[in-house]
Order: sequence, then C-alpha cells, then structure tokens
Amino acid sequence: MRRFAGRQDSREHEVNIIDVLIILIAALSVARGYRIGLARQAGSTLGFIIGLFVGSWIANLIIGHMDGAASRSLVSVLVVLGISFLFMTFGELAGISLKRRLINRPVDKVDGSLGSVMAVVTVLFAAWLIGSILVLAPTSQFQQSVKGSAILSNLNRELPPATTLLSSLNKLIDPNGFPQVFTGLEPHPGTQTELPSLGSFDAVVASTRPSVVKIESAACGGIVDGSGFVAGNGIVATNAHVVAGAKSPKVLDSNGIHDARVVWFDKDLDLAVLRVSDLAGKPLTLNTNQQVGGTGAVVLGYPGGGGFNAQSAVIVDRFVALGRDIYNQGITRREVYSVQAHIIPGNSGGPVVDAEGQVIGVVFATSTQYNTIGYALTGQQVAGAIAQAQKSNTTYSTGACSE
Repeated sequence: MRRFAGRQDSREHEVNIIDVLIILIAALSVARGYRIGLARQAGSTLGFIIGLFVGSWIANLIIGHMDGAASRSLVSVLVVLGISFLFMTFGELAGISLKRRLINRPVDKVDGSLGSVMAVVTVLFAAWLIGSILVLAPTSQFQQSVKGSAILSNLNRELPPATTLLSSLNKLIDPNGFPQVFTGLEPHPGTQTELPSLGSFDAVVASTRPSVVKIESAACGGIVDGSGFVAGNGIVATNAHVVAGAKSPKVLDSNGIHDARVVWFDKDLDLAVLRVSDLAGKPLTLNTNQQVGGTGAVVLGYPGGGGFNAQSAVIVDRFVALGRDIYNQGITRREVYSVQAHIIPGNSGGPVVDAEGQVIGVVFATSTQYNTIGYALTGQQVAGAIAQAQKSNTTYSTGACSE
C-alpha cells in the first residue's frame, strides 16, 4: 500500500531510568538553586553552554586522528561534556562574584526562588541537549534508554531538535548524520513483528557478502563511515550523505582499498553512485517490485564503522515521506520502506536484501522515535538513478558536509 506519511500516532512513553534520574537531579537542583541564587545559577548555565562550543571545537581536533565511529563518538561525548562541566564551574564562580556585588540581603528570598526556577530550566535544557546527542551514538543501550524516556520524548515533541542549535555537536557525535525523513511527526510503526531467523538467510548472506562494501571518506572534520553495494559493472551505490563533502572516498572490500569517483550525487533522494575498479563482488540484482508489510529480509552493511554485519529484518510499510534533503534545507519526497531492524550510523547505504538475494531497498535513515525502526529507499525509487549513473562518466561534486 502506498500512502503519504507525515503524522505520528501519539503514544505515551512509560517512565524509565532516564526519567527517574532527570526527576532526582531536578529535585536536588531546586534546593541548590534556592541556596545559590539566580546570579550564580545563571553563571553556571552560561558557562555550560559556552563549554559546549569550546568542547566541540577541541573534540573535533582530537577525533580527526582516530579511527572507528564508536570510539570517536565516545571520545567526543566525554570531551564535550567534560569541558562543558569545567566551564560550568568557571561560570558559577563568576556568578558568585557578581552576586556579591549586586545582590542585597533583602531580596535573598526572591533571588533564591528565581535561582530554583533557573536550576530546573537548566536541568531540562541539559537533558534535552545531552539526550539528543547520546541518541546518535552507535550504542544500542544509549539509544533504547534515551528514546524510551517519557520526559525527553515530551521535550522533543514540544521543542525543535536540539542538535539543530549546535550542528557542530551533531556532526561530532554522528559524522554519518542521517537526513530528516519527515518534516512533520513520524508515523507509528504499529505492532512489532517477529523477525525471521537469520539462519534462514545464511545462503543469501554468503552469496551477497562479497558485493557489500565499506565506504570511508575524510570529510566534515573526521572520517565518515558508510556502507554500499555493487550495483553494476564497476559501480557502487550508497547514500549521498555518506560521501557529502568528501574529496577522495575509498571503497573497501575483500580485494582491498579502492579509490572511488562519484558519478552520481542526489542530495534530495540521498543517493550517490561511485565508479570503482577491481571490485571483488558481482553486481546485485535490484528488485523494483513493491514489497508488502511482513516481508522478511536481511540488512547488510558495516554499522558503527566496524566489520561486516547481517541482521534479519521485516518490511513494515511502504509510503511517500515528505522530508528534507541531506542538508536539512529543501523539502523533498522519497518513496521509502519502514524496516524493522536496528539501524545505526555506518549502516547508511547498505542494501536490504530479500530471500532471493535481490536488493529491495537502500538503508538511509533510522527512526528518531522507535528503537527498532529504520528507513530504506525503495528499489523502484533508486533504479532510475542507478541506471543513469551506469552510463555516466562525469565526476560529480559531493557538495558540502551534510548536517
């Protein structure tokens, strides 16, 4: 069934450990905010915000010398938050000095009350921002806890995405940044389906694995990892956001590391095609037939910048999604499958393969609301671009880094 998706079925999230921690910290902050007053609390908050920018700049310098998406994300989080809390301390000390100069004893109660309010706002701001960062890290425990938080879900529903305010942080934690699939609210995937046994796809995985490649490129202040697959003689299909801003993308397969040239780049669809020599695998067949909900499949790729991975999956639905291009600027329409699978950075550009070993979709995004839902461009959506790229010998610009 083809339908238009832009609305989300609203459902309440249950309180989890993240919510309990936020509530406890907020409760403690009320007492502390009253004790230290508005000036000191405001200085602390301002220092924290300044520290985010300084920390992101320093982390960017550090991770440029590191390999592996997971390790870069972890180091980025530690550096950014560590420096933020250091600056928060400096800001609080400045607030203490300001309070001594400006606040008189008669208004201490008012100052304390305002300090309590400011403290709670600070806790919610920090939770909103840090939660939006951690949910991008390629670690399922972070994602499941943060996405399941009732407080963070409500904050995200009422406020704009936190990382749009600090895009440099977004790029540090998620250098393989997914595009915005929906301009509105995300549709609810419905009841989860039991996944097929991965063992039932053993033969398919064995036959297609040589044709699934890893893509690395130096761009956006770090090494961007992604996946791709051999889509024709001497060409590899992947996502545009995987190679955005890259000067010399590399393709890795069992034959080694290959230089690649971009011969197709579509920022709206989020598809890129690379021309590569001496590939180990044979071209995979593209299945352009419409897949119905419940169809079993397997997602292949290199999640987290690590080794080859295969995971069983199920097609949930097919629809036209109104979203944004890879720069989160222009509005675009994509025909996509929602796929029940755990998609993280590094899966981008990897194929969704059916029981016959044919490519039915190309992974390009993950859900921002549901832990086990990802999104793939349909085979029919990408077929035309791949066919045209097969004939192309023009080198395309990869544009700027994606958001």
